[in-house]
Amino acid sequence: MEEYKDLIKKLKAVDNEVKLSILKYLVNEGAKSITDISKDLNINFSTAHKYLEALEKAGLITSNQEVRNRLKRIFYVNSFNIELSPTKLSSVRKKNGKKPSFNIILADGTVAKFNEDNFIKKYIETGLPQKTIDNTLEVMYKKTYDKMTLIELRKIFEDTLIDRINLINSSLANLKREESKKRTYLNLLSITKPDAISDHLTGKIFIQNLEEPELLNFVHDLRGISIHGVSGKSPKTMKDFFENIIKAIERSSEYVKETHIIDGFNFFIAPYVENMTNEELSETLDSFFSEISKKKIKLFFSLEVGEPDYIKKVSVDYYNTKRYIDYKKDANKIIPIIIKSIEKSKNSMLILKIWDKKGIDFEYSKPHYIANMNPEWQKPNASYCGKTLRFDSKWKGFNKTVRIGEIQNISLNLPYLANEAKEKEFESVFEKEFSKVIQYLETVSELFLNPAIVKRTLTFKSELNIRWTYLKIEDCACSISLAGIEEVSEMLGKNKKEMRKKILELANRILEKEGNIGIRLQIKEEFLPQIIERFNKINEKKGLNEINEKKCNLNEQFQHLLRGGHACFCNREDFNLKEFLETNDGLIYIED
Repeated sequence: MEEYKDLIKKLKAVDNEVKLSILKYLVNEGAKSITDISKDLNINFSTAHKYLEALEKAGLITSNQEVRNRLKRIFYVNSFNIELSPTKLSSVRKKNGKKPSFNIILADGTVAKFNEDNFIKKYIETGLPQKTIDNTLEVMYKKTYDKMTLIELRKIFEDTLIDRINLINSSLANLKREESKKRTYLNLLSITKPDAISDHLTGKIFIQNLEEPELLNFVHDLRGISIHGVSGKSPKTMKDFFENIIKAIERSSEYVKETHIIDGFNFFIAPYVENMTNEELSETLDSFFSEISKKKIKLFFSLEVGEPDYIKKVSVDYYNTKRYIDYKKDANKIIPIIIKSIEKSKNSMLILKIWDKKGIDFEYSKPHYIANMNPEWQKPNASYCGKTLRFDSKWKGFNKTVRIGEIQNISLNLPYLANEAKEKEFESVFEKEFSKVIQYLETVSELFLNPAIVKRTLTFKSELNIRWTYLKIEDCACSISLAGIEEVSEMLGKNKKEMRKKILELANRILEKEGNIGIRLQIKEEFLPQIIERFNKINEKKGLNEINEKKCNLNEQFQHLLRGGHACFCNREDFNLKEFLETNDGLIYIED
């Protein structure tokens, strides 16, 4: 068949191991002569020549006459892609296929030459897609013969069309039946809370994770790794420690969809630097971040600047199993070296958690985050995943911000809600929708709280001859995100500050009243571009103002009302660290 000729030619050109070895050799070594190829691959010269001719004829390689000491024929690999799959085969079409020519007997008994345009005219006029008509004609033509009746021909066409429709309906039914067997949030909500799916489709809310339970983000436990390791052996050196961290990231990536968070990084590596020079430390860090850069994952590294308040509440060896006194000083002394190494990493983001008002002098050319840990609402600790998420230790205590993640997030489109309600009714509309979201999250929690349904527990071996639990889905958090706080404040009130405060306080009151449902719930501001863009597309049709993900810089007295995550934005040249640390703000994103 004409349409397969090029594919067949390429497949024939690589039909044995020797031909493939020649291609591999040219890819690895670059352009070579026949002499080089036959000698290095231990192939007979005439065989190499024959195979090279076949590869060139198929378009896989090209040759040129070049002078390299003497005139030689040099072979180069072309860019090519040989794909043989059901999808590829189905896309191979005739380019200039001739249509069959035959006569038909019309209804009045006269004979006429078949005219395709006349035949398909009524089907096109009824709205049948041209591509569907073409595909049906292709099947019909295989059953035609000279001087068949028009009514017979139409029956063949329409029976073929009905068969295709039945096949599609059957395939969709089978797909739906198979999908319904899966334990997904989508299936559960479709059955128990169909309003949730309806609200999601209309753009009133956005349910971020509708597949099987998996974490959107996860905070790793460096203390556990430093004590137990992940393979049954406690790390003794910084290099061993880093290898264990990478193993933990790789193993947990099966459960984590988006982002990994490494908190308190400098304090956990400080115990290993006692006998290291700055050059050795820098080299070890560079090697670690080089390996991290090779991973197709996004990581946030938090460094503790100053002495975290919660250290006063723990034993001296919380970070330091080796018990040397200066490790806390070393933890701050090595920060500039760590920052330089993080800066070289392609997929690592820096977060500086500052525990005193002295701040820190550092140079970092990329956008980064600074968390002011001085306000009372920040204490005793918090783990950050950039501007999108904050884990508050108030839930379980200072050290329980590790080994947890975000398993679900539902966003509320506030301008959409405000557009549905009059100003005086917005609070009741908001309360109703916010309460519904809590119910939706309570419903989906059935999937990750029921051990009979989901087995998402990751354990590691320990040097203590036990298996320690590293990740438990049921310990993780669900978020309720508010999108368009600034925009809805403009829509509803002249005093935007008071309106923001009213919305956030109402959200917290509802959560306090109805949020005791056996899972961890937190309120945050929505920052994810894809969700903001989705809401903006919906709101544009209603004539509403665009939601700007960088617009809502809350007054410092309000940040504590979004304990699940909110970041202010600031240009590098406008940022003053000393002034920021005097405020009650929690997190700021420094951009270029």
